[in-house]
Amino acid sequence: MPARLRFVSALLAMLVLPAVLLPPPPVRAASQTVRERLAEEFGSGCAPGESQRELYLTRPALRGSDVRELQSLLRAQGYDPGPADGLYGPRTHAAVVRYQGDAGLQEGGRVTEATWQSLAGAFPAAQSDEPPKPPPTGKVLVVIDVPSRTLTLVENGVPYASFPVAVGTEESPTPVGEWRIVEKSSGWGGGFGVRWLGLNVPWGTYGIHGTNKPWSIGRPLSAGCVRMHNDDVVNLWDWVPMGTQVIILGPHLHIPEWAKERMGPGADGWVVLEVQRRLRERGYEVGTLDGRYGHHTEQAVRSLQRVNGLGETGRVDASIYRLLGM
Repeated sequence: MPARLRFVSALLAMLVLPAVLLPPPPVRAASQTVRERLAEEFGSGCAPGESQRELYLTRPALRGSDVRELQSLLRAQGYDPGPADGLYGPRTHAAVVRYQGDAGLQEGGRVTEATWQSLAGAFPAAQSDEPPKPPPTGKVLVVIDVPSRTLTLVENGVPYASFPVAVGTEESPTPVGEWRIVEKSSGWGGGFGVRWLGLNVPWGTYGIHGTNKPWSIGRPLSAGCVRMHNDDVVNLWDWVPMGTQVIILGPHLHIPEWAKERMGPGADGWVVLEVQRRLRERGYEVGTLDGRYGHHTEQAVRSLQRVNGLGETGRVDASIYRLLGM
């Protein structure tokens, strides 16, 4: 081979070889479009300051968890605000106007404190019946039961105190899983009450906090966070250190068909969490139910594939969704 051709061949080999040797990029949980749609479908948790806004019809429409909560309250009162999409659009505005007219409020479709207080009158607050207690001295963890809307502090494996809480709506669910407290703050204020305990949910802002809407306690009205009476959350904040485990129990999440994409290690989100839950229920070890597609989840998927005579890719595809009943 002439020297010039040998040089060109060697140069091409240098350019092509790395591409051949490099591993394929990880399959993500969802494209950006699907991630955005999932956030619209299920919400992405709390946003500081939203609970204090005055809501009204504007273009573009106001958007947020406070609008979702308003929509849930209106529907519970028999006024149809349209889909609980967190958008204060014409249909939600019309429902507000009808409600305000029936309630004798002269607000003109603007949702002020007077409208919130009026809506609250139909939902008396759940009260905590826990007597004052000294701080626990043993190892603690927090268990939140979404269906019963209760938060229980467990000390050394034994229930120590239990409190009523508000949880997420069907449209903005509280993330069922196994989390850790990674932030403690007393400065959020407003709709977040006097204390905030942030959780390590990877796709949104979720936590346990107080509230300026005590009537919501005991009801599924939040944007996915867990609300407590302010006195209760002060006690919890004092009792639990950073890193405390928080186990949230609840029903399965219905994952829409458009969100069931092929995914593998490196993915995270609502779909990963639901896959992990269903794998564990079938006896597969997935590690922590944290919505992160890590080594344990990959090995569990491989085991499921092996048992069912499928190729062991360690990645979730249509066949895995079917086997998991999704």
